[in-house]
Amino acid sequence: MQKKTYQDLKKSADSATQQYLKEKHEEYLSLQHGLQRREETLLATVNQIVVNQHAFLLHQAALAPLLLRDVAKALQVNESTVSRTIKGKHLQTDLGIFAFRTFFRSVHRLYQVVPIILLIS
Repeated sequence: MQKKTYQDLKKSADSATQQYLKEKHEEYLSLQHGLQRREETLLATVNQIVVNQHAFLLHQAALAPLLLRDVAKALQVNESTVSRTIKGKHLQTDLGIFAFRTFFRSVHRLYQVVPIILLIS
């Protein structure tokens, strides 16, 4: 029995089957586009991390202050998009493997540090 390809089915199928195939093909294209966007967002996010944390990555200096919203603004996406992009992902470097979250500071932690610095000054 010969397997029919998408193109074969599209040409020889009745209208209901053709409609079904059209819908499934559109779903496939949408999924493919979504995966491509996800990959682009991940690469752009990694690029922003490397640009902002280059001193740490190259010279083992202290991490620079970096917020999710900073990266989101640079990429022109929502902060939640960046958060979902880095969730559960890691970056392998010469220094070791780091969770992406390692390279970010939360706003909450920054506000906790500011009053201590002001009191000391």
